Amino acid sequence: MTANARVMEHAITKMLSHPLEEVRDIGAEVRRVASAEVPTLLKYADRSDYLANTETKLEKEIGDWRLISDLQSPPPTEPVALIGYDREAEAKFVAACLYRASGMSFANAVSRAGAMSAEEQARIVDGALGGRGDFDIPLRELEHVTYTFDCVMDNGAYFDVKRHRMMTQTPQALTADLGYAIPRAIEAAGFRDRYCRTLDQSIEAYRIIARDFPHEASYLVANAFNRRVLLTLNLREAFHFCRLRGAPNGHFSYRRIAVRMYELLRATHPAFARTMRCETYPSSREIEEQFFAQV
Repeated sequence: MTANARVMEHAITKMLSHPLEEVRDIGAEVRRVASAEVPTLLKYADRSDYLANTETKLEKEIGDWRLISDLQSPPPTEPVALIGYDREAEAKFVAACLYRASGMSFANAVSRAGAMSAEEQARIVDGALGGRGDFDIPLRELEHVTYTFDCVMDNGAYFDVKRHRMMTQTPQALTADLGYAIPRAIEAAGFRDRYCRTLDQSIEAYRIIARDFPHEASYLVANAFNRRVLLTLNLREAFHFCRLRGAPNGHFSYRRIAVRMYELLRATHPAFARTMRCETYPSSREIEEQFFAQV
């Protein structure tokens, strides 16, 4: 692990505030070793009452809400839902480009962009994004446009998605409540019954232990189990995420998520999607049919 002192201080504080004792022990040991080298820079790395107590309070409130059956979500039918986005995304991006290339205020740029026709806006979008080489990063003006996705993915996929820190991620706790993925490779190898039987047994054990030890019970949840994750990211990060994680050389579990995000962006803002370079990828439905067996 490589980290600067600020990141290390934050990580130690989070670990020391964690509900699991073993995580707190790791945080204490990391602090002891790191403090021997940079004691001044880590002098504020300590347990945070705010972090620890807020999680406890939220768990209590959420526990009360779970008793209300009307609030229970149905089983997920789609891996990704676009739940929020900039309604004037094209105009906002065009305005940012005008602002960059002129001496006008952003208010004036927004007014100019809003007065343009869709065709005029599309020409500016294509001009700003269409001439990139394979390794050229798109303009930062894309960062003024944001999207929020509600995703359901297996925990293995989440381990790769969580590496993209240029977005805001709110994961729900890992549980056995949302079922699990069945790779077609498991089925083709003749292990489907054994695979499902083992995971079903882990569900039973998880629910027994979770009654008294909800955090510890997560150790029984395999990476095949699904979890919900809320992702908010800007359009520049969406360009990077969808192209990288949707590529055919990636793992199918996160490819399905990335390609479905691209498909939703394409349906919402086609002028941007034309330059995302994901059009040759198999569809999310094709990925599901090729790599996931029916539950």
